[in-house]
Amino acid sequence: MLNQLTAKNWLNDEKFAEWFVEQRLTFRPKGSRALQMELKQKGISTDIIQEVLTKHLDETTQIGLARQIVAKKLTFWQKLPPLKLRLKLQNLLLRRGFSYAVINRVLEAETAATSDLT
Repeated sequence: MLNQLTAKNWLNDEKFAEWFVEQRLTFRPKGSRALQMELKQKGISTDIIQEVLTKHLDETTQIGLARQIVAKKLTFWQKLPPLKLRLKLQNLLLRRGFSYAVINRVLEAETAATSDLT
């Protein structure tokens, strides 16, 4: 049975990792840290994880994803005091697996754009 699955290329960790990352980026955006942990939990090797994440998730892409998440939450949290809003957004992005560098760039851009997150 295992030989048949391998022969049909259905047991391909690299293809699975690429599919998984594409699905996450489309339907439930997460940062590279979260994706790396999820793929490790699924038994994908570190080499394959690094290759797939490098291919699909550069810093510019991560910033775009983080901005989408922030934009959705700003509609709900816009009445919060600025410091509390910034903290909530920062914690949200951390939980989603984004790096501090990406989070700071996104929050600085939002601050410059809206002057609400200082």
